[in-house]
Amino acid sequence: MADIGVGKENCRPNLFVAIVEDGGSEIKLLRSKKGRLFGSLTHSERDRIEQSGGPVYSWKTTETMGSDSDYNAAGGTFTFMAGSNGPGGEPALGGAQTNGQATQVKSKISRSTIEGISYSYLLIDSKALPGISAAQLADYAAMVSLIDIDVGSDNQVPEGSILSLFSETEDESLRPTSLSGGDLLLLRGLYKVPANVKASLQRSAMIHTMSEGLKDPERIDR
Repeated sequence: MADIGVGKENCRPNLFVAIVEDGGSEIKLLRSKKGRLFGSLTHSERDRIEQSGGPVYSWKTTETMGSDSDYNAAGGTFTFMAGSNGPGGEPALGGAQTNGQATQVKSKISRSTIEGISYSYLLIDSKALPGISAAQLADYAAMVSLIDIDVGSDNQVPEGSILSLFSETEDESLRPTSLSGGDLLLLRGLYKVPANVKASLQRSAMIHTMSEGLKDPERIDR
């Protein structure tokens, strides 16, 4: 529905979702045993994730690559290399296929390199799942994992957004049942824009896509 390209059959995954008993303890264990899973995140950033209190723990590792890499939009789809090593050093759980060297693109509107999400991790405390359907969980995971969103921030979540799925509420019937129209437009707008354009042009293109969708709500479902 969001027109996002995904890996072909038998591709190596780079998006991971895990249901755990205690996310804080799991993050602490991963930091001590598999620290490379956190990529270039600083110690303070890792502390903030571990100590956020959950029930959702999310982080991403990024990679800089040439603009002609096989990559679709910010946080988009990588083509994986067989035999490459994952961030934990084991046989690859995923790995971006890059050209190994930045391509010099002489342009005022495009960049010679792009920064993309190479791995996305989402841990959810099991105690938060009662009353949550598989469809709700899948939509939430997609929204959080495919866009670089800080789920632990105090930023106000738009009304009806799937991002509010785990927000505290006295009336559980008010929880969003799926991606909202705005969520879908945001995903579609982000992944529709080429990854190598400058941020200002990317924002303008996203705003245009979302504005057009809001003018004609029926387009959201097409």
